[in-house]
Amino acid sequence: MESIESRVGEIEKNLLELERFDIEYGREYVSALENAVLLLRESENGPAYVQERAKRLHSLLFHARDRMEYRSAFYNPLHRQITKIKDTDISDYFSPALRKRLDGLNPCLEKKGNLILYRLGRTRYAVFGELKERRDAVSYKELKKMSFSGSEPYIFPPESKSFQSDIFNAKNFMIVNHKVNGVYALYYDEILDIREMDREHIEKNIYPLRRPHPNVPGRVKIQGTSYCLLRPWMGSSQPYM
Repeated sequence: MESIESRVGEIEKNLLELERFDIEYGREYVSALENAVLLLRESENGPAYVQERAKRLHSLLFHARDRMEYRSAFYNPLHRQITKIKDTDISDYFSPALRKRLDGLNPCLEKKGNLILYRLGRTRYAVFGELKERRDAVSYKELKKMSFSGSEPYIFPPESKSFQSDIFNAKNFMIVNHKVNGVYALYYDEILDIREMDREHIEKNIYPLRRPHPNVPGRVKIQGTSYCLLRPWMGSSQPYM
């Protein structure tokens, strides 16, 4: 059974790398589309043939967005299967010994379907896990030094220019435990709700962000309100600016 654990870990590592490449691909696509829009505007005073080519270029790039949405949605079913294989409740089917090993690494701390909805700045977020602690906000440097449940937490948002203001102005941070993916430390201003939701249903109805982010595969709508769905453990090899 150790070979199963090892193989699943390698597949998950491969998928995360592929997803990071696609996130970068998405950023470059958005940049190309924005430049195509600018070219379209700038060509209005140019020769007719340039105007026509600019229109066709913009149209081709614009219609490529369907492929971008497909690339983003491709990963969600894969992550669901890996999560189920690593789930300690399901692993007992394979071997009681395997369950004991996984319980030692990832204690079963998450109530199934537990979804935390919260706000940071003007953005609403949703994350699966069990809320363990709430504390007053500290600096990113201090938070990174802390250890919870014997391990260093995944922190969101990451320290970058994009989130500098959110981190500086955050009122609190919370510690969230996930039975498969570890411990999260999340800056927040307000916890909006904690609900029991079907994870598979939520992730099947995800739609991608216009500007992809390594920790945010997309948005979900819950009772008409849109939330950014988090995967805090994904991280990024490069700071997100």
